[in-house]
Amino acid sequence: MIQNGVEFYGFLGLIHLFMLMDDTFILATTRESAILKLRALNEFCVQSGMRVNEKKTKFFVINVKACDKQPFYNTIDDVTVKYCTDYLYLGVYFTEVGNAASSLVLQKQRWEETANKFSIFVSVNTNMPFSIKRQVFEAAVLSGLLYGSESWLSSNIKIANKYYHRMLKLLIGVRIQTPIDLCLLEIGAPDLNFYVMRARKRLLVKMKKMS
Repeated sequence: MIQNGVEFYGFLGLIHLFMLMDDTFILATTRESAILKLRALNEFCVQSGMRVNEKKTKFFVINVKACDKQPFYNTIDDVTVKYCTDYLYLGVYFTEVGNAASSLVLQKQRWEETANKFSIFVSVNTNMPFSIKRQVFEAAVLSGLLYGSESWLSSNIKIANKYYHRMLKLLIGVRIQTPIDLCLLEIGAPDLNFYVMRARKRLLVKMKKMS
């Protein structure tokens, strides 16, 4: 419906929205285009007997100007779509700054919680074999840290690296002051950048196959 009702505009071409189940975000290069797409969304909801959740429906603009922050009124029934500086979509933060570094800063609270939980796990299970602890680290800790890493289109991952090093040292059971290079060598683990680059490669290969 959006594709048929809205003209192609700018660099986005055919990409109008991303959807996963009932989670959707719309892409637009101008305010006018965004209004047309919101109206198309509203028409679809009316036809399908659905309502848009006003509390969860927000918008932000990359390289924002003051005039861009004006809410959208009555484009979706009586729902007012308000401006936000960042939004958490499927566990990944997107910001008006538009770079990976600003998104990673917002992930800090989640990573801090993960580090605290893993610290408790390690202290409680002191007699657990290292191989089992490593499986828990890779399945629960590392996967959570790397979630959405294919979208980190930046070489500046110092914040994520900090938590990776911290939790790796918890896994091994060494002091926080221990050089990370020794820790990586001790268990034969790669640096975080290896995992990030691998995730990007998998995404690009998948996109190439889809095209």
